[in-house]
Parts: sequence; C-alpha cells; structure tokens
Amino acid sequence: MYGRYGFAPATRHGGFTVDVTASRGLRPDLDTSGTLFEATPEEVRRLGPALFDEARRSRAGAVSRPGWSWRRRTGAALLPGEEWEAPTVLVHRDGAGEVRGLVAYTVDGKWSDRVPDATLTVTDLVATTAQARRADTLFRTTAEPWCPDHF
Repeated sequence: MYGRYGFAPATRHGGFTVDVTASRGLRPDLDTSGTLFEATPEEVRRLGPALFDEARRSRAGAVSRPGWSWRRRTGAALLPGEEWEAPTVLVHRDGAGEVRGLVAYTVDGKWSDRVPDATLTVTDLVATTAQARRADTLFRTTAEPWCPDHF
C-alpha cells in the first residue's frame, strides 16, 4: 500500500562533503565523551538491529531495517558475483557503557605529495542520543589518523 501511494522511503542515499582543511577542525567545546571500539561484522549484526530500531522509533517516517539488510551490510549475504569490501565500523558507548551509535566508513587512502588527501566515505551512521548523533564527533575519531594536522 505505501509504495503505491508514494509513502516509500524518499531516498536510500544522501551525503555531504566536509573539507577538513577548510573547516579548520572541530569546535573545542564539543562533548566527545564516551568510548568507541572497532566492531567486527558479527558484532554489528548483533548490536546494530536494536540500536537502529531505537533510533528509528525516535524519527517520524523512519522505516525498519530487516535482518537480511544487516546480513548484506556485513557481507554475510551477498548476491552471486557480488563483491564486498568490509567497511570499518566504530561503535559508540556512552559513559554508562550503553551502545548509542555506530558509524561505518571506508577510506581510499590517497596521498598527495606525502600529505594525506584521502576521502572518507560514511556508509552508515546510526545514533540514539544527541552526543552520538554528532557525526563530527565520530568523524573526528575516524578521520584523525588520515588528517592528523586538522584536529
């Protein structure tokens, strides 16, 4: 019914570009407390669905993400002939140790004249709190090794 009347998801992809050099880094007053850890695909399949569902329920119009979607996003269910490169996935835990966000990304590793000139592409960002929702907080942690002079 929903697809028939135009109520399907409006988009599956969106994006923006942050020029780290031009942005001059992050504001010093941002709350970056909590911890991040790199998650395996198995951990993403275990932690991601409940996290996503919690985030989805707080956003009007957000649609569910079925189990097969998590298997595809983590390389466990590929189509014949499909290639998959595992993204890096960082999971954010708040001060109480609760999982509050995750970010999945790839980095092309490009360098120009011995200076990092890499493109970091976020492929998934899920957050349940304002702090975890700050993409720049997660971005700072993920981009810092590639752009150390900007943080």
